[in-house]
Amino acid sequence: MEESKGYRKIPGNICTGGLDQMPVSTKCEAGFLGYSWSTIFMVVGVVALVYFGWEYVEAILVLLPIPDPSSIKEQIAHYWSLLAGVFSKSAKLPGKDHPGQ
Repeated sequence: MEESKGYRKIPGNICTGGLDQMPVSTKCEAGFLGYSWSTIFMVVGVVALVYFGWEYVEAILVLLPIPDPSSIKEQIAHYWSLLAGVFSKSAKLPGKDHPGQ
């Protein structure tokens, strides 16, 4: 892999000497199957935490203030009926019941 230092030499430039700002080639250190070792260890750690510590994760989830889904469903149904009522009333405006008048 070639790592840039933020500079490039313009073609036709005849300057010599000075600080070398050309890109540097470095060898990529791949871990396993193209993933870095830190990524592999992080995934293994999360999997181990979920597998071996599921009781703790479950206990934390029980303590979290997660709202009851049935009350949310009732609220959505209530607001939906209000919205449907607004549109059904606006469709029955006076003078629009009989198109010939």
